[in-house]
Amino acid sequence: MSTTVPVQSSKAADSFEEQLVGVVAKQPKRMFVPLLLSVVLIAGMASRTAPVHWILLWLALATAVMAGRILIQTSARLAPLTARTRLQITIGLVGASGITHGLSLCFFFAMSPFEQAVLSMMLVGLAAGSVATAAGIDPFSWPTSSPRSARLRLCGP
Repeated sequence: MSTTVPVQSSKAADSFEEQLVGVVAKQPKRMFVPLLLSVVLIAGMASRTAPVHWILLWLALATAVMAGRILIQTSARLAPLTARTRLQITIGLVGASGITHGLSLCFFFAMSPFEQAVLSMMLVGLAAGSVATAAGIDPFSWPTSSPRSARLRLCGP
């Protein structure tokens, strides 16, 4: 009887991970246009003070990561992998997305105070959205919220 309990809990964990991967895998398709608009807005705000080639590089990187999430997370090649492996890949992709959005802080100090406030609100909104869409699971929420948290710790509010 004791041998069936771990098997059942293992199946329940796999089922939970499977459902979580399914929920999170749908988000890049749903959020591509809003995220693209936010990235373009950030690039537009940075265009007054930052070198154009840095802005274009960041814009291309952020767009590539967003498109890559769609392509990789919806790929049929991931189907044979275990739920845990797909979950780890998804966490890595969410982390890459959070880091690329957080890189917009490189433009922060050259912006006007109004633009800094807008960028801060956008990044806080992206972090909150990340937590909400990932059902509050820590491995999904820390990559997006970390850049903003680090900035607050280093520079204050």
